[in-house]
Amino acid sequence: MRVVVCLGVLSLVALFVGLGRLDWTDAREARDAWIAHDLILHRELLTPSIGGVPRFEKPLFAYALEVAGGALTPGSPAGPRALKSALAVLLVLLTTAIGMRGLGARAGAIAGAVLATSLALPIAARSDGTQLLATTLGWSAWAGLAPIALGRRSRARLLAYLALAVTFMVGGPFPTAWPLLAVLLHARGNRSAGRPRFGPVAGLLIVLGLGLPWYGAMLERHGLPFALAMPAFPYGGEPGAPWLTAPARMVG
Repeated sequence: MRVVVCLGVLSLVALFVGLGRLDWTDAREARDAWIAHDLILHRELLTPSIGGVPRFEKPLFAYALEVAGGALTPGSPAGPRALKSALAVLLVLLTTAIGMRGLGARAGAIAGAVLATSLALPIAARSDGTQLLATTLGWSAWAGLAPIALGRRSRARLLAYLALAVTFMVGGPFPTAWPLLAVLLHARGNRSAGRPRFGPVAGLLIVLGLGLPWYGAMLERHGLPFALAMPAFPYGGEPGAPWLTAPARMVG
């Protein structure tokens, strides 16, 4: 077990080595950096764009890490990569904690080590901060709602719905829906008379209340092109990839 944990720790340390040594690694990382630069330069608070051309790959808040990191290290990918690497560490810790709580200490440690040593993690820490952010928020929401499915009270129910609301503004509809649907499906298989209420209507109102102002403003400004891209968030503008393939691409 110690070997597994040490291997996971070493792999996480590797995330922070050479953050600024290489330039932007692929089209996604370069595009997100360019969009973040334009958002800062033009002080745009609504529409992601490149050179004035609107981009509908994902919601505005998906560029939060790029904007914050770009402000720290202008002209270099080191800042955004550092923030994404820190988020990757948080995701590993969250995965470990969820595994330990549900399956025991050994299983949780192994789950965290598997994620920490996977090839997908360093790739996402370089080029796909949106996926890291949406995944971390989604699993946080699931962790907050899962105890209710098992018949226990959860003090984190409000925080779970707030996490889903932020997911809606970061990743779009599909990344927001899966944690709630997974918990409800789990609850159907674990029926108990005294189970606390999920409060799905109130939760949905929280999600929509925080997310719809931006979505509504974008629909008013950009109309049908934005509406057609929205179901495929956070990969709405990928060339050659129809929106109906978005769920498969979002799970790898």
